Amino acid sequence: MPLGRGVLLTGATGLLGQYLLKDLLLKAVPVTVLVRDSKKNPASQRISQIIGDWETRLGQKLPQPSVLCGELGQKNLGLTPTDKLWVSRNCQSVIHSAANLSFRQTPDGEPWKSNVEGTACLIDFCKSAGLTEWHHISTAFVCGKRTGIISESDLDHCQEFNNSYEASKFEAEKLLRGTNGINPTVYRPSVIVGDSKTGHTTTFTGLYRFCEMAIRLSRLPPIQTKKNKEPVNLRIPLNGDELWNVVPVDWVSKAIIRLWSQPHSKGKTFNLVSQNPITTRKIRDIGMKLLGLQGFDFAGSEKIENPSELERIFLDEIRDYWPYLCGNPVFSNINTIAELPDFLPPVL
Repeated sequence: MPLGRGVLLTGATGLLGQYLLKDLLLKAVPVTVLVRDSKKNPASQRISQIIGDWETRLGQKLPQPSVLCGELGQKNLGLTPTDKLWVSRNCQSVIHSAANLSFRQTPDGEPWKSNVEGTACLIDFCKSAGLTEWHHISTAFVCGKRTGIISESDLDHCQEFNNSYEASKFEAEKLLRGTNGINPTVYRPSVIVGDSKTGHTTTFTGLYRFCEMAIRLSRLPPIQTKKNKEPVNLRIPLNGDELWNVVPVDWVSKAIIRLWSQPHSKGKTFNLVSQNPITTRKIRDIGMKLLGLQGFDFAGSEKIENPSELERIFLDEIRDYWPYLCGNPVFSNINTIAELPDFLPPVL
């Protein structure tokens, strides 16, 4: 794609979106971002702050993106006719990274409102503005409760889902693939974690909920900490060999931008997943070492008999993420390896 024709980017304020924005700007790609005003800051100020943070971390100036104040879910994305004309004249493709991450349905209709209805509105807008090159950030977990090997060509197998987030991302991808005139390139990352070099993250869901719980346990009264040689007794109903497929955000972003820039990658689906998933035991051992905790024991996959109050609290706090603790499916990434043979994800 010629660098003179730019990209319309959604989700630029999210964790992955911030990295996509940075990586596009480093390649001197003209970027137009769709951002809504927040209660605290207008859209332009939110983007300026993100760019400023990147310039500080990188030690260099970045080109400035164009900012359109709008919102997914609104007709024409809440943009003016002038905004639409700008997009039509200055953008050739869209990278749709915006998503609501709620696992449970909220009173205002999330995550369906953003992930499905918002995608539908974006499709209508882009088609009317002449953008038919679509790059869509989905998730490897559109497979739902399926087990075994999940290929990149898989989508609808009448599967059930673990939560509303998975179901909404499945429906959004299905909607996009059923739209005439659009041959989407789809990226399906597994569990995204912080930067592989710095650990930096702005999103504290998934794996970070367990880190949060461990930190809270490490702050219990001294009698229950390693300092006084008294362990925190917490039985976890797992065997420790369950695999977590996690990928760092910086690698995911660079992989997407490399695939986006390769004409022969267009229209394909890519599972952006780890080839070396880590075990629950390794996560536990590292956490215990860093936090000075003891007494986290694997009790097997059977239900814990007579759980303590601490165990009940722990299990209640992580119940939304429990399906992912029992071992992720095996994600095939043949397309990704074929297109990026020299850019495999780092081993965490």
